[in-house]
Amino acid sequence: YCGSHQEECVMEQSPTLAQVKNLYGEDVVKKWLVIELNDFNSFVGVSEERKMNIDVMKLVAEMIVGRYYYLKLLELSLFFFKLKCGEYGEMYGGVDPMRIMSAMRLFINDRNIIIDREDRRKQEEKRKEDMKNAITYEEYARRKKESMHLLSGE
Repeated sequence: YCGSHQEECVMEQSPTLAQVKNLYGEDVVKKWLVIELNDFNSFVGVSEERKMNIDVMKLVAEMIVGRYYYLKLLELSLFFFKLKCGEYGEMYGGVDPMRIMSAMRLFINDRNIIIDREDRRKQEEKRKEDMKNAITYEEYARRKKESMHLLSGE
């Protein structure tokens, strides 16, 4: 879903990390992120000793919750999809937590571009809708003059 619906992943309603944390506790959020990180860890084609251990995954999950608490679960699913697709670089030799956090910053830039593009699209739609009811300045001046005549009783 995420690969072919990137805009929807960013723009649709979905609980944020902060909302899940408030509803179910920090442990639930971190465990979900550890599951995602472990899935990525398993996906990368490196030897077991070059993969992140559970303690490192927990630390990365904690860092994501602390810094990116505003991200929605759908957005994070999109991030992990793009990470697996290699859009933020490849993991040579091992799974590097710093590269994952750097990739997260790149994802935030991509996310902001999608949000800006969607905002511009909505503004353009609103402008077009407003134009349906718009009149020219000449028409405005004519109507104003006409209403002044009516008010003055002429």
